[in-house]
Amino acid sequence: MRKIALIISALLIVVLLHNVVHAFSRATITVENADQVDELAILDHNGIYFVQWSNDSNSFVVADVNGLWLREANIPAAIPRELSGHARTSSSLVISPDNAVLASGQYDNAVRLYNYQTSTEYAVLEGHTANINQVAFSADSTLLVTASDDYTARVWDVTTGEQLGVLSGHQDAVTGVGFSPNGDLIVSGSADGTVRLWHDVNDKAEAILEGHAAPVTSVTFNSDGSLLASAGEDGTILFWDVNSHEIVNVLANHSGSITYLQFSPDGTFLLSASDDNTLRLWGIGS
Repeated sequence: MRKIALIISALLIVVLLHNVVHAFSRATITVENADQVDELAILDHNGIYFVQWSNDSNSFVVADVNGLWLREANIPAAIPRELSGHARTSSSLVISPDNAVLASGQYDNAVRLYNYQTSTEYAVLEGHTANINQVAFSADSTLLVTASDDYTARVWDVTTGEQLGVLSGHQDAVTGVGFSPNGDLIVSGSADGTVRLWHDVNDKAEAILEGHAAPVTSVTFNSDGSLLASAGEDGTILFWDVNSHEIVNVLANHSGSITYLQFSPDGTFLLSASDDNTLRLWGIGS
């Protein structure tokens, strides 16, 4: 419990930080300009566990084998600040958009929900039969979707902890999940090499997107829901038009499997982490 409290305290610092320095143009990445996305910075980190954006998109926390680090998105080359707390027992850790709940995916197949302000655990979500790979909140903070090695994703009510549905159909571990900004779609990525889009939590996938030459490791929507990005063990990032389901850009700068991919909440940055021991910050070049 103390370890979780330290992590929450550290991440609270991120939420309260507001950086006024703007080194980049901060243009929102959309389906219309996805072909203009460029690499803005390469940051060295060893053994990255997870990365968490601040809700104001100005900073992010990196958990790696050496500790918990705070970096500024606008000045990524600056020396990072080391924060107290560590997250080795968590496979995924995310703060709800309203800053009320912290969800922690665990290696014991459960997800634990904490009151973010008091550090108090109030619910344990049980239903998965294998490790949790990722957890993600809906934009209104009322729903949580979880990805597991049991080949499923599951949707939960954040207030009650009730399981609302099971997304099944993948042929291997579900490695990444997320909600579209308006909550109409859920995306899941899998070690079976596919990305799937879902409208109904108890129905078949609306679309199956195939393009990666290896297992998919992470998925993320942009801020207006028009663009989807997926990453894979092949070291590539694919951008998909959500409406046409077509690939609109491919980034292949990483030399190892990509373990994390996430748009910033305001949609101006994309952050990727890889087994090549780098974090890469992407955006529309200034």
